Amino acid sequence: MNSLSSKNNFQYGLKDGLKIMHKAQKRIVIGLSVLQLGWKENISMGMPSVFFMQNGLYNRGFESHYITIGNKANIKESVVSGIHIHRFFVRFRPLRQIGLYSLSQWIYWLIVQIKGYIKLNQLTRRLNPDLLVAHTYYCALPVYLIAKRRNLPAVFREYGTMDLYDRLSEGIRGKIKKLNEIIAYRLPFDAFILTDDGSRTKDAAIMLG
Repeated sequence: MNSLSSKNNFQYGLKDGLKIMHKAQKRIVIGLSVLQLGWKENISMGMPSVFFMQNGLYNRGFESHYITIGNKANIKESVVSGIHIHRFFVRFRPLRQIGLYSLSQWIYWLIVQIKGYIKLNQLTRRLNPDLLVAHTYYCALPVYLIAKRRNLPAVFREYGTMDLYDRLSEGIRGKIKKLNEIIAYRLPFDAFILTDDGSRTKDAAIMLG
């Protein structure tokens, strides 16, 4: 696996990860995510590093498109700092109750696989992009499947893994709990851009081959 660690500097990983994409002519990129662009949209959620990812592509000459989750009142396309934002609606959210959180996360993950795939497929057919980006493991599978189907390069961008490394060390039981994350790391993306934030993301990626 071509694992790239940013070593606390996302720009380093992005620069290396995009070397294989420079021959693109139209230079259109579509990112699929469950994360908001954060402070650039004047909302209370999101991480600046998510914005930096798509904005970094925009600054390198790509027409940058970003698909994320929105509510019913906020699913129209908008443009923020040159980034075209597209949204799809998901009513269900993971539950916080003890005993239901893990199950609800899986349900949420499955919904994102279906709705994310549909939205990304629609936009890919319309724009004919040169590069696809999966932001977090939630979006890895639909991005990979569409990239494979349309013969496009694809990048996996992860912002930390929480407890993935620890669960992998628990054996079969831990791997079952993290199967959806494991799937993302096992998919043969053209490049992996991983944040080294102390959660041992790189170590987990190495363990998964």
